[in-house]
Amino acid sequence: MAFLCKGNKKSESYSSHLFVITANFLPNFITIGFHRLIISGLRCTQTLLIIQYADTFLVGKLLMLFLFLQHV
Repeated sequence: MAFLCKGNKKSESYSSHLFVITANFLPNFITIGFHRLIISGLRCTQTLLIIQYADTFLVGKLLMLFLFLQHV
């Protein structure tokens, strides 16, 4: 699992940080996007990619936790 945080110095006041949480990249890539939250996954149940801004980071963490616990 990898984690990347990138910020933009010119627009710090506008939630410019981008968070990427990802696991193994495989074929059959699927992407869903809604309101500054992009959820990408594969047809494998253990793989998930979330790209989002800092203001939606908590929602993404809860969603990722739910998706992983659903398959445990």
